[in-house]
Amino acid sequence: MADEGNAMLTEQEAAVYDRQIRVWGVEAQKRMSKSNILVGGAITGIIAEALKNIVLAGVGSVTLVDDTPVSAESIAATFILTPDLIDSGVSMGAACAAALQDFNPMVAVRSEEGNIVDKAPDFYDFFSVVLLGRAPLDLQKKINGICRSRGHKVAFFSADVRGGIGQIFVDLQTHNYTPFPKPDTTPEPQTAQYPSLEEALSFSWKPLLEQKRKERTDSLFFTMRVLERFEQAEKRRPGAVSAADLPGLLKTRDDMAKSQDVLPEMIPDELLERLADAGPGELPAVSAIVGGILGQEILKSVSSKGAPVENFFLYSLTKHTGLIERVPPLKKS
Repeated sequence: MADEGNAMLTEQEAAVYDRQIRVWGVEAQKRMSKSNILVGGAITGIIAEALKNIVLAGVGSVTLVDDTPVSAESIAATFILTPDLIDSGVSMGAACAAALQDFNPMVAVRSEEGNIVDKAPDFYDFFSVVLLGRAPLDLQKKINGICRSRGHKVAFFSADVRGGIGQIFVDLQTHNYTPFPKPDTTPEPQTAQYPSLEEALSFSWKPLLEQKRKERTDSLFFTMRVLERFEQAEKRRPGAVSAADLPGLLKTRDDMAKSQDVLPEMIPDELLERLADAGPGELPAVSAIVGGILGQEILKSVSSKGAPVENFFLYSLTKHTGLIERVPPLKKS
């Protein structure tokens, strides 16, 4: 890891990033310019949107690990690629790296061969952030655990969009940050403690339901847990569901609700039906919205500027709303 304390902005960086330096501050921009981002899993529309934003903002480097060949489906979901790459044999990682490099020549963007599944733990030591796109739940937990095992903090993000529903998970471990100032105030440094994905998903649902506050714990959170459980049990790739799987999803919902001692009606049939119908598809508008938030949160994590999401962000197109779920919920003193 680079020594962030000795980071200096070049004259070119200071000129190009002048406008955002006025918002973030010089020290935040220095930290961003020395951050190294690793992206694994599937480079979908939401991931492409986030990558565009962080590359334009001036992070130090971005490394992409996605050896799946470019296809018509990936072109349709990923706005940074062009149709001439279909069936070219070029990997998604290599194609996206080349496209992203054009966005900002001052950021080192490269593609790493192979699959993120096969990378040894010490491979992660160079990076300050790891982002997984549309990855199986077991892989998310594994990589999150590796991030937590390194000698320095490696922030972990996972994200996906299914039709009109998007989700981001964040684990910044122990994160020190300074909130953006409000008028006539000087913000005090803050610290946030994050649970791992394993810890968050093993938390009982009932306390979430019993802790009532305005718009607390939307059904979206529980619906995504059902989808993950179904795909895991059926050994499906993420997104490999269809309308034909609705009965299985409903049964999974009923079984999980029973084991958690909650009513199955808290997860509406309609939500599961929408996810089944969506399959692997993304709505571009939703990918743009949630990908923009994902990019923003990654920049917050590396700059230590601004209050970060704790620790799930969910978005529903039909409700036209995004919400934050802290799981486990914050303890009140």
